[in-house]
Amino acid sequence: MSGLWYFFCAQVYFSEHLVFLRQRFSSYDELWEKLTQAEWCTNHKYSKSWHRILHVRSKQKEYQALLQRHQDQGIVVIDIENDLYPPLLKEIYHAPLMICALGNRNILQNTCVAIVGTRKATEYGLAITDEIVRILASHKITLISGMAYGIDSQVHMSAEKYNASSVAVVPASLLDSNLGGNNRLRKSLSPDQHLIVSENTRIGDLQKFHFVQRNRIIAGLSKWTIVVEAPEKSGALITAAFARDENREVFVVPHSLNNIQGRGCLCLIRDGAQIITDVDELPGLLGLTPNKVTKLPLHYQYDSEMEKLVHEKIQAGKNLDDICQELQISSTDLLVVITDLTFKKYITSTTEGVY
Repeated sequence: MSGLWYFFCAQVYFSEHLVFLRQRFSSYDELWEKLTQAEWCTNHKYSKSWHRILHVRSKQKEYQALLQRHQDQGIVVIDIENDLYPPLLKEIYHAPLMICALGNRNILQNTCVAIVGTRKATEYGLAITDEIVRILASHKITLISGMAYGIDSQVHMSAEKYNASSVAVVPASLLDSNLGGNNRLRKSLSPDQHLIVSENTRIGDLQKFHFVQRNRIIAGLSKWTIVVEAPEKSGALITAAFARDENREVFVVPHSLNNIQGRGCLCLIRDGAQIITDVDELPGLLGLTPNKVTKLPLHYQYDSEMEKLVHEKIQAGKNLDDICQELQISSTDLLVVITDLTFKKYITSTTEGVY
């Protein structure tokens, strides 16, 4: 595995060029030892990779010690030729030569769904995330996210809550104390139930591009990607773009036009992503085997005081005209609130105008 490890540390991706060169040698170890500049730099675009290879070659002992340090910490390094390497990840463009994994690595073979979103999640976004995880957990789906604050953290916490497995893909080295996300959450996740994955081996060197690399792995591990809540400029949209580039389906939770944190979701819907109008229908959208799901009592999360008041009036049996009068709200504004409450499944229409 040493040859692959050195290529990995040199950030040489599993390109067609590397595959071609591999065919000329008996192993990656031999390829690493005998590879020449002339063989590697048949194309100018690979020259930067060659300089990285030279750097790692000059410090092979240090990188061998780094591999040993990973192993001493219980971190498993899974190379692309290993049977444990996730099959869907292997299919993507520039699949990582290796991934570093801490926890239950067997869950990488499960059917996986990515759930991503903004760090600045609303109560609505967090509640919907919890509902989605609950339903997918009942189908033994493994949840993939980035362990960032907000939606990502909710994915992993809800997975723990509903006894589902999850994979947290982080941008930093697993040897770092700062993984580039919710570090407190790391300690609360059961190693038997969850897995933390990274492509980064550079301790203390977390760059912006590492977050983008992380997003491609999240999409690559997953058969489907769900964007719960995301602004127009969001890492979640980058993950969705990677998923679509690999012809993986993207699903989106819709939002009000007034929700800044949800505008990216509206853009995805405009661009052809599938809209989730009912979380209970999600298993059918994903083609999962029908499974009877027991609904749990929902802890109500309101976006405004008016939404709370309208809900209380409906629960008290008031009709819409009475609610307009008692709350001094126009029928147009009331219908907006009614729509939001209906989407959240707090209310349902029994007959025309009656909820």
